[in-house]
Amino acid sequence: MCTYNGEQYLREQLATIETQTLFPCELVICDDCSTDNTVDILERFGSQSSIPVRLYKNEHNLGVIRNFSKAIELCTGDYVALSDQDDFWEINRLEKTYKAISGEEEKLGRDVPLLAYSDLKVIDEEGKLILPSLMRAHSIRHIEKKPTNRLLVQNFVTGSTCLINRSLVELSTPIPDKVMMHDWWLALIASIMGKILFIPESLVQYRQHHANVIGAKGTLRHNIEKLVKAKGVKNANKTMVRLLMQAIELRKWMGSHMNSRESIDDIDAYIHILQAGGLTAVLKIYILGTYRQGIVANLLMIYLLIKRKYVQLLQGDITRQPL
Repeated sequence: MCTYNGEQYLREQLATIETQTLFPCELVICDDCSTDNTVDILERFGSQSSIPVRLYKNEHNLGVIRNFSKAIELCTGDYVALSDQDDFWEINRLEKTYKAISGEEEKLGRDVPLLAYSDLKVIDEEGKLILPSLMRAHSIRHIEKKPTNRLLVQNFVTGSTCLINRSLVELSTPIPDKVMMHDWWLALIASIMGKILFIPESLVQYRQHHANVIGAKGTLRHNIEKLVKAKGVKNANKTMVRLLMQAIELRKWMGSHMNSRESIDDIDAYIHILQAGGLTAVLKIYILGTYRQGIVANLLMIYLLIKRKYVQLLQGDITRQPL
């Protein structure tokens, strides 16, 4: 678990971890320099809980990606579940994701990197249900066939629902700074080297509040509004740059961890397509299978590729260095 000024909902989340049908062997918490009562709550919980708690207080703020990377690396178990500070776990969240991974390990072996995840419900600040499925609200579904190519442009795995095995921990950490998000990186590595397992039910309740308002957004109307706003397009161009940076980080990782030419060729093609942009890039993206889920998301990507404004945002030559 990673925490930062999470005092308002932290106790409730900790309670759902402590009452799991599959009891955790440890709880590793990295606090990112909270200034509220978060650390006090964690220390009190650690002194009273039957779960062995290891609390690490960062000397300086690491940010979400570095903090989660640190927490994952500090875990000692064979399986690592990720937790946000303000969600609410269903009582069998750990049990169901563990059964999915352990069952697959019996067939493939424990050396195969595996990630299991589920859907989420969306609740409000009082815990009342807003949406029964976050994935449906965002028009997102699990991709079984060639998931890596789809993950290059859009993440469909939510970190707070994830359980990963030791093999994936060893391969994916430390998580590079230039990736989009820690769960996105874990999903990419699992898709390339192992397998992503999806449990088609909501095992986590995602809490939407003033400091965390992703949940209910993602409707068609909301996405269209984002598309037509100048600020939305500007931010989308910045996202295209970050996608390119993440792909380059992944290509570097692949160069030192694997020998499969097919997967490497796909990454190389994707990087070159983004660097070039233009109308031809639109066709190549769809041939390669690196397109997003949802009509609006794809229309936005087509617009950005054709306009090529994101190319102007590239700083220096870092994204144009030879691979």
